[in-house]
Amino acid sequence: MKLKQSILNLTLNELQQWVATAGEPAFRATQIFDWIYDKRMYDFDGMTNLSIGFRKKLASAFHVLDFSVSNRQESVDGSVKYAFRLQDDGIIETVHMPSDNYDTLCISSQSGCALGCRFCATAQLGIHRNLTVSEIISQVLHSHSDVNRRCNLVFMGMGEPLLNSENVFRSIDIMTGKWGLGWSSRRITLSTCGIVPEIERLVEKGLDVNLAISLNAADDKTRNRLMPINRKYPLKLLMQCLSDYVFKTRKTRVTFEYIMIKNINDSDETAKKLTKLLNKTHSKINLIPLNPVKATRYNPSDSERILAFQKILSDAGFLVRIRQSRGSDILAACGQLAGDSLNKSEEI
Repeated sequence: MKLKQSILNLTLNELQQWVATAGEPAFRATQIFDWIYDKRMYDFDGMTNLSIGFRKKLASAFHVLDFSVSNRQESVDGSVKYAFRLQDDGIIETVHMPSDNYDTLCISSQSGCALGCRFCATAQLGIHRNLTVSEIISQVLHSHSDVNRRCNLVFMGMGEPLLNSENVFRSIDIMTGKWGLGWSSRRITLSTCGIVPEIERLVEKGLDVNLAISLNAADDKTRNRLMPINRKYPLKLLMQCLSDYVFKTRKTRVTFEYIMIKNINDSDETAKKLTKLLNKTHSKINLIPLNPVKATRYNPSDSERILAFQKILSDAGFLVRIRQSRGSDILAACGQLAGDSLNKSEEI
């Protein structure tokens, strides 16, 4: 028996082709996606402007959402972490962070992660698998009731998005399509550890999204220690790639995410090295105090040390901000997503 696939994997053109094989006019595809993406109707029986017979055909060929909510936790700061149970029983996590001006939805691209960054909880899990297009989109649809229209979407959850580039790029096409979620590409940020060939492919694809680089060091020795991927794509190669990226895309700047780790990457000398490393790029730098992970021995930098580090960068002309942790009390902050405390949660 052929298994049903999620209709969220399809583009409008692909759904139009399927609709034609079912003997219906092409505009039915637009009606279906309007029900799903605009009206948030995930039951084909509820799509009342379609004939009963056609609804039965849809239900026999497709389902909509790909997984269930295993747990939902709310932080004292209003952040919400969702644990989603996949059909193969894996767990992924998504975080919604509200604010006065705009909300941010942090979504996952993989179940687990293969890169082994020493300070990250997800890295301790290893890699389970890539998420499908529908699993990426389902995270947004499941959490839509918490998200307002001024929401930014960031691929900063579990996994390295550029190691699942085909599905991530395709999901972005669906998110930004007028027939899909209709998200502005300017409100989507793709965060990567620096997979150079895939950054080059991002340029070739012409996806007009924001790019953030998880940097966390100013020299190869320290970055090798913290992020093993640096051995394959060292800083010189990465910085040249980013210079080409800015030139070809005409982006005003690249965002660098820098986790502040006590006595590892937070000295004045390191800050001065960082100004030299980034001096040829239009850079925005986010300094992020390390969020402790039980499985690692690292500690966050002291607040005074972070301020001193920031001053050196600011005095050198860089736009620098200290990013406050959100949701750390529910293990929803940067680097804490692992799903380990939620695997035994009851379905809700």
